[in-house]
Amino acid sequence: MKQDAYNTLLLERQKEHKYKKSQSATLHVQSLISNGVLRIPAAYDPALLKEVKEKIENLLQDDQITENTVDRLGNTIWKKVVNPLLYANKDIMDIALGDLIEQISTGYLDCIPALTSANFRRSYINPGAPYGNQNYHMDRNSRKFLKFFIYLNDVGPAGGPFKYILGSHKQDTNPKWKNEEYNWPKHFIEEEYGRERVYVATGSVGDLIVADTTGFHCGDPPRRRERIMLTFNYMIHKETEEFQHLKIKRHLYDSIPKNKKPLLDFLEVI
Repeated sequence: MKQDAYNTLLLERQKEHKYKKSQSATLHVQSLISNGVLRIPAAYDPALLKEVKEKIENLLQDDQITENTVDRLGNTIWKKVVNPLLYANKDIMDIALGDLIEQISTGYLDCIPALTSANFRRSYINPGAPYGNQNYHMDRNSRKFLKFFIYLNDVGPAGGPFKYILGSHKQDTNPKWKNEEYNWPKHFIEEEYGRERVYVATGSVGDLIVADTTGFHCGDPPRRRERIMLTFNYMIHKETEEFQHLKIKRHLYDSIPKNKKPLLDFLEVI
């Protein structure tokens, strides 16, 4: 998406919904502007996330609503729930639409954005080469957006942590070759940018990781322990690809408070 088109959509969003930036999110937003990524320790109650994890694990056991990503050797790399918000409960929606996520995304995107994508995923141990988005890549969903990651188990260096190249979200600092490929090998990107700019987001249950994933990032392959995680995208417009559009059931949509409804503007209610 070209900058002019993005700016037009931003103005439309600003006119559609009045908004006020939260002072409590200022430091988080400033960190994102500078670095493109941040980790907020203990953002959520581990007891709540334990219940959410049990819900997600039950969903992942149902082959009718999940799909696997398999590498060239037939190994399952990860498993995810297809159209996950159809199976979400109140606890999951409270996280997805919570004040913390809303305040950070509003401050960073300069409007009230909306939830556009969600992912309930288990990543399996992969002792081999990184596969797919386990390599460095830049998301092209929008000119600027935020992705929120919530680990449902502790993630150490060998547990498949999220990795990010600090500052690589800044359009004027990216090299011309960035669009030649989608996936880039670890050694190339880390040597090109410098290893001192590699941010490794290890974390505990309850931590929130936020990133503008238009910058270079990847999920490291879990080497010793599987990783289970929730992911939510916030944008100022709908996802550009039809297959990415989310659905939500009417009864769940109707249960959402009125002041949170703008965060669901881009979902299909069924």
